[in-house]
Amino acid sequence: MKYLAYCRKSSESSEAQALSLPAQEREMKELAIRENLGLKAILQESKSARIPGKRPVFTKMLEEIRSGSAQGILCWHVNRLARNWKDAGELMQMLTDNILKEIITPERRITSSNTNDILLGVEFGQSSQYSKELSQNVKRGIREKIARGQFCGRAPYFYINTGTSKMNKNIGPDPKTAHYYEEWIDFVIKTKASYRKATKWLNDKGLRTRKGKKFLKSTVQKMLNNSTYCGIQRFGNFPENHGTWKPLISKKKFQELQEILGEKRKPRFYSHTKGYKGLMKCAHCGCAITSTHKIKNGKSYIYYHCTGRRGKCPQPYITEEELENQIFENITQIEIDKETLDYCMKLIKEKVADENDSYEKRRSDTNKELTKIQNMLNELLDMRLKKEMSQDDYETKKQELMDSKEEIASKQNDNEFNQERWIENLESFINTCFKIEKIFNQGTIDERSELVKAVGQNLTLEDGRLNWTFKKPWSYMLIEQPEEFEDMNSEEKRTLWWAQVDSNHRPRLYKNRALTG
Repeated sequence: MKYLAYCRKSSESSEAQALSLPAQEREMKELAIRENLGLKAILQESKSARIPGKRPVFTKMLEEIRSGSAQGILCWHVNRLARNWKDAGELMQMLTDNILKEIITPERRITSSNTNDILLGVEFGQSSQYSKELSQNVKRGIREKIARGQFCGRAPYFYINTGTSKMNKNIGPDPKTAHYYEEWIDFVIKTKASYRKATKWLNDKGLRTRKGKKFLKSTVQKMLNNSTYCGIQRFGNFPENHGTWKPLISKKKFQELQEILGEKRKPRFYSHTKGYKGLMKCAHCGCAITSTHKIKNGKSYIYYHCTGRRGKCPQPYITEEELENQIFENITQIEIDKETLDYCMKLIKEKVADENDSYEKRRSDTNKELTKIQNMLNELLDMRLKKEMSQDDYETKKQELMDSKEEIASKQNDNEFNQERWIENLESFINTCFKIEKIFNQGTIDERSELVKAVGQNLTLEDGRLNWTFKKPWSYMLIEQPEEFEDMNSEEKRTLWWAQVDSNHRPRLYKNRALTG
């Protein structure tokens, strides 16, 4: 006769009386050896047995027994097999019909011939009742916790879990990230940002999930709809309740956020790509510039013109080809050549090397401070163990030192992040200036539109001419040259350019023609 060993550990409860899966497996192997049983396979799963039909491994085991490939079951206790009447009844019926020959535990054998249906039913009934009582106790505990205003579960992002005993466990603002939350919400409300833009904002700020990964749009969607941040707890099917933790925004602002997130926008359809629509305004009347798609003699044309929303506008239209020629003329003003690129990268490396020395000194000083605080914490613990101070004084002083330690460590992390961030930004900026012509020529029309949006602002169309100003730091490319600039050689020009990099590492660049001198 062949046996299947079934090991189960509940995923919903610690079930202190139940052995862990490896321990159950070891017991089953020893039982098979001791009783000289033919063990076909050891099946394991981490599932609650309270609800029928939720255990795929258990279902597979019963199918194998019905097919005749196995005739008996080994388990640590019968409560591993069933905690509900449906599964229990199925096992008892299989024993009665002699489909299942035997259930063996370390304590006893239950066979189809000697089984006592009443006693076995009592055992399964006790298992089922245990699950019911456990569920009721858990729900009662949650209900009590919610009534006290305590948060149930793991703290959401921007919060941390606080407290050590059951009566004072709660959540509080995360000192490292909480200050970002209201700034983030203000951005979403002010710009009516989409979930994608809201996600990008968090990632651009350098914020990461607790696993150190970038935020996903699905996660951000849940965060923006989470009422925990305004002090309201919604947990499962329990009644909504006001929490005792510190809210990060007011209920009024949270409601305003929900109204924005709930707005239904009509889908917009385009007969062709969006192109440069929405980027420009008419200099004459201030209306938006839109596009019209026409076909003449089998050829496709796109024209840009004023929408005329405020009345008929006298401004002429402009073809997409003419518009792109003007954009190209403007955008290549911030281009630099290969020689200038190499020179810039060399100076950036030198700048980084200089700053690394001062950074290492700051880091060394910070580590000394952290070590000093840790020593003070150790001394404080010794004093408490020697009963030289009360528990209350110990907790108060310990918290002060831990707060100081956390603040110093946070500043150190911020410095490391900012150090890397400005280098990446500056290198990216220089590389974009070098490749800007290639980016524009090889990109799709929508990619070119995004490039224009990134570098330009205040775009207006007047008499068929495109006017705009560059955003910072791109505008620093257009600073006028001093009188003596034309008499300088290339090295002197580039040295002067580098001198324009201010304390915030924002590149103030001269015109492309000057740089390539």
